[in-house]
This record gives sequence, structure tokens and C-alpha cells, in this order.
Amino acid sequence: MSVIKVGVESPSPLLKRSAYSESALARIAHVNEAVRLMKADVEKVGVLPAQPALVGSTIVPLRTELEIRLDTIEAKLNALILALS
Repeated sequence: MSVIKVGVESPSPLLKRSAYSESALARIAHVNEAVRLMKADVEKVGVLPAQPALVGSTIVPLRTELEIRLDTIEAKLNALILALS
């Protein structure tokens, strides 16, 4: 699984020019706020619904069931991408 690093920078020009040791708490507060906003957007999307056990015993029914599940997962991922953009 790949790792995506998220860069968060303070919009304040004062924080951009000051040394980290002088503005560490303010910078951390900006990052915490960005994480809080991201969590709020993710919560709006919600969780995947519970999936019943697969019942198909041959290829065609199993394929149909799996395609339905994958469509559900894809819809949630698209909603998550939309919420975060």
C-alpha cells in the first residue's frame, strides 16, 4: 500500500516567516484544525453497509454478487474523494 504524505501549511504569513521553535503551537493548531475538518468530511460519507455472506455457488452468481459489492465500495470511495476535495 502506498503512503501519501499530506502537506499542511499555515495560511498566516507571520508563521511562515517565524522559526518553528517560536511558533510551534500555532503551527500544530493549524494542522489539528486541518485534521478535524478532514475527519468531519469523512464522517459525512459514513461507513459501508454490512454485506451478507456470498450465496452463489457457481461463477455467474458469484460474479454478480461481487460486482454489486464492488459498485458499493466504488460509490463510497467516490463520495470520500468528493468530500475531501
